[in-house]
Amino acid sequence: MATQISKKLKFNEPAPRTLKNAGIVRVENYNHLVEDITTLFQSINPALVFTSSSDGTIITGPSVGISKSILIPADTLSDGSFMDLYWAYSRLSGSTAVQIQLYTNTVNSLAGATLLRTAGNLASSVSIGATSVYAVSGNTLRFSPSSGQLASSEYTQSTTPISTVAFDPTVDNYLIFACNLPLAGTATVNLVKIEIHG
Repeated sequence: MATQISKKLKFNEPAPRTLKNAGIVRVENYNHLVEDITTLFQSINPALVFTSSSDGTIITGPSVGISKSILIPADTLSDGSFMDLYWAYSRLSGSTAVQIQLYTNTVNSLAGATLLRTAGNLASSVSIGATSVYAVSGNTLRFSPSSGQLASSEYTQSTTPISTVAFDPTVDNYLIFACNLPLAGTATVNLVKIEIHG
């Protein structure tokens, strides 16, 4: 069922009684119209935005560790919601290939976490940005490419169909950004932006 907008757009206001008041009425009509259109778009497509510009925990290899995690409170998402994610990460020292892995879990831990994305491979690069999009469908998350495919963007061609993982939006969920360093070196997640639609 469509959402009903409570505010009505008014394009036809009474004509001014004198020429002197005509400009005032036009300005008031314009201001009402801008306010009404803004209300209309906000109620059709509101977005929750979370940003973090500080460096996450520095992970020292060889190891896998949580650099940043973000709590999505229960009932923030629902069937049909979309999450758009952007994050940037960097290798601070060493020359080892670094992978950044995105997980989801109902607790802030890698134990029992579900892998959503394996992003980038800092073999020669120092830093990289990554994007991904997730759709909530009932009690699942739908996304592409698959979690095991090395990709920094959802625009990467995938060799597998759309992936799905179990996800309950009615409970607290964490998005966990982990650095995977197979050899000596350090890395961190630098920036995170999440937009939630629907």
